[in-house]
Amino acid sequence: MKTDLLIQRLMRSLQCSIIGLLVLGSTPLKTSAQTTDAYFARLMLGDRDSQVIERGVLVVRDGKILAAGEEGKVEVPVDAIKHQLKNMTILPGLVIAQTGLVDRRDISETLSPQVHAVDGFDFLTDRSKLLSAGITTVQISPGGNRLLPGVTGVVKLAGGQDLESLDARILSKHESLRIVLDGSSRNPPTIYEPPVGPVSVDRPLEPTRPQISTTLSGSLIGLRLLFQNATADRTFVSIERDELVDAVSDYLQKSKVVRVTAKTEAEIRGALDLARDFGLELILVDSTAPRIAELIQARSEQQTLPNIRGFVFSTNKPGTINNLTREAIEEYAKYKLAIAELIKLGHAVAFTATSDNDLADVLYSVGELGSSVRNIGFLASDAAKILGIEDRVGSLTEGKDADFVVCHGEPFGLRSTVMMTYINGKKVFDRKAPQRATLIRANKIYTGNGEVLENSALVVQGTTIRGMAANVSAPLEAAEFDFGNAVIVPGFIDLGCGLGVGAPLTGNIGLNTKLGEQLYPDDPSIKLARENGVTTVLLGSMSTTQPTPLVAYKLGDDPRVIKDPAAIRFVIGANAVTSVASIKTQLTRGKQYADSWIKYKQDLKEYELKKAELEKQAAEAAKAAKDEKEADDKVEEESRDSESEKSTEPNANQTGRPGGRGTGGRTPPGRGDAPTESDKPAENADKEQVTDESGNSKPESKPDDKGDKEKQDSQTDGAKPDAAKLEPPKQPTERAELEPYRSLFAGEIPAFVEARDPEAIEAAVKLFREDFDVRTVITGADAFARFPELLADKQVSVCAGPNLVFDLTTPQQPDQRVNLAQMLANEQIRFGFQSKAASGVALLPAAVRFAVYQGLGPEDGLTAFTKSSAEMLSSDLSFGTLAAGNDADLVVLSGPPFELSTEVLAVMIDGNWVYIREDQ
Repeated sequence: MKTDLLIQRLMRSLQCSIIGLLVLGSTPLKTSAQTTDAYFARLMLGDRDSQVIERGVLVVRDGKILAAGEEGKVEVPVDAIKHQLKNMTILPGLVIAQTGLVDRRDISETLSPQVHAVDGFDFLTDRSKLLSAGITTVQISPGGNRLLPGVTGVVKLAGGQDLESLDARILSKHESLRIVLDGSSRNPPTIYEPPVGPVSVDRPLEPTRPQISTTLSGSLIGLRLLFQNATADRTFVSIERDELVDAVSDYLQKSKVVRVTAKTEAEIRGALDLARDFGLELILVDSTAPRIAELIQARSEQQTLPNIRGFVFSTNKPGTINNLTREAIEEYAKYKLAIAELIKLGHAVAFTATSDNDLADVLYSVGELGSSVRNIGFLASDAAKILGIEDRVGSLTEGKDADFVVCHGEPFGLRSTVMMTYINGKKVFDRKAPQRATLIRANKIYTGNGEVLENSALVVQGTTIRGMAANVSAPLEAAEFDFGNAVIVPGFIDLGCGLGVGAPLTGNIGLNTKLGEQLYPDDPSIKLARENGVTTVLLGSMSTTQPTPLVAYKLGDDPRVIKDPAAIRFVIGANAVTSVASIKTQLTRGKQYADSWIKYKQDLKEYELKKAELEKQAAEAAKAAKDEKEADDKVEEESRDSESEKSTEPNANQTGRPGGRGTGGRTPPGRGDAPTESDKPAENADKEQVTDESGNSKPESKPDDKGDKEKQDSQTDGAKPDAAKLEPPKQPTERAELEPYRSLFAGEIPAFVEARDPEAIEAAVKLFREDFDVRTVITGADAFARFPELLADKQVSVCAGPNLVFDLTTPQQPDQRVNLAQMLANEQIRFGFQSKAASGVALLPAAVRFAVYQGLGPEDGLTAFTKSSAEMLSSDLSFGTLAAGNDADLVVLSGPPFELSTEVLAVMIDGNWVYIREDQ
């Protein structure tokens, strides 16, 4: 065993030396300038009783903590690199007070104080799983099922790969001497030691010998003898015992700390007595006896209590389901109560996992133990104190190593997730989400469907909303944005503007123009519009009187075209008769073009069905002919075989010599197998005997059979020309300027018809709805304020604007204030808004707010600005409302929609933040 450990230590030293040489050989030795980093976030300093600093700052320089405290009270160097970690919490790197992260090679000897855990720790193994849980420092212990398995150590899980940094990762080589008093150490194997040299009478083979620690009393007696000799002036003569004693004596000269696993009350008493009698500092591990607190308190009052550094407890594996008895449940409750009582007595307490495989979940497991231990101090400052490394790690204190963790929320809070881990000021873990995921919290969420969610959140993954609820499901790595008392609403939609091409769009635009290809992403008006909450617009020429296309697109950093064209815009001017006549001609032409394509598709479908049917019939006929031919061939082959068998049968009159003896080689008439010509029946006299090449006769084909076969072949071949002669329908000539009409008459896009006068509105409804039956949106509709009956039961929508509230002068009532949006809402007519502007799109939300101020209901205004506007374009679009599966287009407001004091705090389009106010 000693040889194996020595070889292992030599290999580890050689490995580290090679790495050091490679690093030194590839990197020139130079002194780098010190950098200072300042991290602004919520701070948890790590002490058990320390308060949370909501607006804190952590200053780090050269791997050490320079300062930590409340923002404004801590001096931040002017040259510091500032890291704004909003909605994040910074806490010390977690310290685990006991692990078995070492070489798990079995140790046979029950006493092996010469084994050091540090020698079995692999510094080059990837520890990202533990780093992702915020664990930066661990205690490592050798063995686990022997009475005295060796000396423990403390190491950092990361910190560099060169020789110097590897050595610096060792915080303690002699943290404690481990002793295991529980039942796991009481079944040691027997030891066999072969003699050195040849076997003889004087040097016989010795049998295996048992070891100590088969009972608790035997274990304690053996330990006492070992410590007595280690602390005495002389040692035993035995070479083996000298080695053990020398190893313990050497350890005690460096440290007096012993780590004892003692679970039952008897084991705990034995550990306390051993530590007291030999002046040792004691760390008790897994001391789960229900009366441990009483026992400790009684010893303290009797002044027989040794120096106790602290207690280390193992947590259960989270998420497991076991069949528990009532006794087990009661014992677990007593276990938690005992820990709480020890904490009240002022003892340091730390935690570890039952298995090293579960260390990554230790933070959650500690939280399950109850409110008394739901404190980061038990995995930070208390653990560091127990391990004797509190001067290096365990709290965010000036001068200590810059080992810290950045996580969402508080460590024991719902959805708390470690996002980054730092050791010595260097980032050693950074959680990278496989997909973009964002969790957004606010006081209220207006879905756009009339529903308002209180104190809820929505999760966005990629470009899509994945869920909304008070406690919504979301990936742990999701970036969290908590806007507090803010309100979230769907993105606003402008149904008519000239925004997006760098300047106002004017003039006649042909219907074959793809406006989506002419978008100018750097148009400054786009940025201004979305900062005011507008996320989607309908772009087109607002000044032309000719039919023009409208394109719908999102105002993201890279504008995304939704549909091009999304609608066709028409204008019925003051001379309604002339406008209607012109538009009717264009619509008629467009419908004829659309109908020609509809007829072509119908004819093409019928052609394909007929063609398929004929091909099927031809295939069936060909198969039938093939089957008949195969049947005929089979009959013919069977006939040939039969004739062949007859020709080879022996003649009954033959004597065995050719021709037959006494007959001169002739066969008498009527006595042979083959009849002569005169013997044939008269009816067959005119038929010619057919023979094959070998002279055997074969059936003669009937002339009518041949004719039938030729006739069948002719019929079979005749099916093929029918399919070939079937002509496909002629495809209409594509005309780009008429293509949008196909979508219009198919109901895929609407007609936006500007009609402001009563005559124009009536003409628009009759022409588009009654005559041509297309989806219709009346834009403007100012005359509706005087004649609300114009649109009653007409199944049209209205796009109001740019003037929503105006003064209407009539002979009956001069200077009448009219709120067009409010009237549309009261008449139950679906409506939306348009700005008819370029840079003025940013003012559309303010115009809607004024309409709300003048009587439009806020909910009606929000529905019109979002859901209704989207429905006017198409019923299957995935924006306009906030719902799972829809596009992540949303606006964060400081208060209720359309209130004078409400401001835009943030805007998201397709899952990307395109605007966040600086003070957020």
